[in-house]
Amino acid sequence: MRIMFLELKRVIKSPMTWISATIAIALSVVISFAVISYSRYVDVDKNGNKVLVTGRAAIRTGKRAMKPYEGPLSEQKLQQVLKTYQTVYKKYGKDIPIDVYREKLLPINSFLDMISEVYSGGINYFESLNKIKPEDIINFYKQRSEMLKTQLEAKYPNNADAQKEVMALNQKVKTPFIFYQGYTGDAADNLAILISLLVLICAVIVSPIFSAEYQNGSDDILRCTKYGKTRLAATKLCASLFIVFAMFTICISIFVLIVNS
Repeated sequence: MRIMFLELKRVIKSPMTWISATIAIALSVVISFAVISYSRYVDVDKNGNKVLVTGRAAIRTGKRAMKPYEGPLSEQKLQQVLKTYQTVYKKYGKDIPIDVYREKLLPINSFLDMISEVYSGGINYFESLNKIKPEDIINFYKQRSEMLKTQLEAKYPNNADAQKEVMALNQKVKTPFIFYQGYTGDAADNLAILISLLVLICAVIVSPIFSAEYQNGSDDILRCTKYGKTRLAATKLCASLFIVFAMFTICISIFVLIVNS
């Protein structure tokens, strides 16, 4: 443990460590605010005009509109969604007034997309949704698995192993789905970018742990000592993992806290 603390102390005292850590934290903040600033939500004002809401206002507006639909996405809830759509479509056809669209259909668009995709492959969106029987939605998740199997057979006709692997993964998916509004569509992409940058920064920080002795030749002395090989290598590895874990914990926490604020 003493050797690991010495390694950590040496790395922490390095100016490059502080510079790299500052850059990592700054990137976490910048990328987090980028997620918020690029958030978009199309709303409709009192006059029936479309309004593009951006930033935190877009997230708040989206949360407010989708609040009634949060929670388990049961088949009964999807059934009610389809009934709502069919009632509106029967009354207005494709010429749906903007205020009606805003109140009735805008909040359930993502659910309608799911239903259309599962029962008709997303083809002829309006007509297909109008033809689906609400009572058929009671088997939504079973139909989804069958649709997935059909698509796999069409896409990988000569690869039974791939089909089995995907279906095995599908069996692990918990149903009903849980719906939660608040995350923007590109949040996951930005998080992936942040993780990639953190990997590079952590590599810069921990590389001296393994390379410093080689630069000054002291590794020849260390390897001649009683614990200069396996135990020293394990200690260096533990020190590196500790630094990487701490860096990722801090930066990812910053990202999550800002995006969820």
